[in-house]
Amino acid sequence: MMFDQLKAIYHSCDQAEAEVSLLAVVASLSEEIQPTDLFSRLGEDAFAVLFRGRTLDKAYVAAQNMVSRIKEHRIKCQDKSFVLGVSAGIAELSTDADSPSTLMKNAGSACVAAKSMGSNTVQRYENTSSQIKSEQALFEWAGIIDKALNEDLLFLRCQKIQPFDFIPTAERWKRSPDLDQWVLRNSFKWIRENAALLGAVNGFSINLSGLSLVNENVLDFIRNALDGNDLPAEKIIFEVTESAAIERLDAAQDFIDKVKAYGCRFSLDDFGSGYSSFAYLKGLKVDYLKIDGAFIRDMLKEHADFAMVKSMHEVGHALGLKTIAEYVESDAIFDKLKEIGIDYAQGYAIEKPMPLHQLLPI
Repeated sequence: MMFDQLKAIYHSCDQAEAEVSLLAVVASLSEEIQPTDLFSRLGEDAFAVLFRGRTLDKAYVAAQNMVSRIKEHRIKCQDKSFVLGVSAGIAELSTDADSPSTLMKNAGSACVAAKSMGSNTVQRYENTSSQIKSEQALFEWAGIIDKALNEDLLFLRCQKIQPFDFIPTAERWKRSPDLDQWVLRNSFKWIRENAALLGAVNGFSINLSGLSLVNENVLDFIRNALDGNDLPAEKIIFEVTESAAIERLDAAQDFIDKVKAYGCRFSLDDFGSGYSSFAYLKGLKVDYLKIDGAFIRDMLKEHADFAMVKSMHEVGHALGLKTIAEYVESDAIFDKLKEIGIDYAQGYAIEKPMPLHQLLPI
């Protein structure tokens, strides 16, 4: 079981008061726990119950009853009242899961799946469930990310953005800031090492995740790199997704302002995927508008998509921004975009991604 509001209780109540409140919650569960069962606290907001001698169906009913009791419980401290939310996952000890580690892993995957469906839900572990398979894959990838970063197993790829007006080509788990720093570190290293050959390249677009926009370590890394005066800041373009920028609007603009002061440029990626795109666009000081490929892909077949692309391009130009179309996968789409007046295109019809070391002739 994973609780949602325990941190709020510890933050709002003193330690002793919070512990008393938590023990009261545990006491309310006693009617569902038999003397042969084992109840344990696993961490700050996680608990586990080992049901002994019950079928999976009976254990599932008990888990549902426990969640209902927690949902109905009210915690009061310092004139405040809290309602706890909880997500529960249940797994069965079987021939396929015959060790404590496997049992806990299965129950944890089911619990995360329950959490994704909303508070106060119970999810059984089923190895055929696509949602649980997805959650397990995320757990596995968490370890793969660490291995890839620690052993330097990643490599950079790049893809050309083709200009329509024949200007030289311009310009991509909460561990994303670490991955971003790896990309930044290796991109900057490559740019420094190839500085003498970059005359024909107008710029490099480097994607930043939403979490990096509020990560001081990422901002400090970029500023320290640019302070060295050995990077052509005017050739560096940072891409941030529209949804990430809107979710963290103030932080995103502060990040953009501080980095643009060095001469770097910014591109707003996946434009059109948000719900209030035009309302926020005029407040973000970016240089490029990258139209979401979902509109580009079917614009020749869907009149609405064509109209949206044309409208986004016109608004972008009205605000003094250059427009970029992604997912340009055919010459017919390229020609139609050129007819609209889009400034740049990116996609398989232009060039497929390649390892960065192959970009420039040696």
